[in-house]
Amino acid sequence: RIDGPKKVETKIKIVERVPEVRVKRKKTKIDRTLTMSGVASILRRGVRLVKSCYQRAIKRGVAQGKINVVLTINGLGRVTDVELTSNTLNLPHVDACVKSLARRLKFPPPSDGQEAEISFSLVFRSKK
Repeated sequence: RIDGPKKVETKIKIVERVPEVRVKRKKTKIDRTLTMSGVASILRRGVRLVKSCYQRAIKRGVAQGKINVVLTINGLGRVTDVELTSNTLNLPHVDACVKSLARRLKFPPPSDGQEAEISFSLVFRSKK
């Protein structure tokens, strides 16, 4: 056994950025055939998944922004189309991740059995 210092100090301070992704509730618009409570719980689950994509992005540097998303839901509650209508984040791999995850979401079926739309904004920012 070799004795060494009990404590090693470095001058490097490691700061981990914590990703924050949230849905702007006031900007969320849903078709009249869907219920807000049903949609909100599904979106909350989706946001948790999107955080992992964003986490990888902020390891490369600070990135903040907003993505406006429009989802088309078929009569069975499945997402058939994902459109990113506005994007200030400008990170292609996060865009692809949002689209991929959104396509896997399952919503309550619209009450009339027809297609419905949901539009919302995802706000991305990292905090130290």
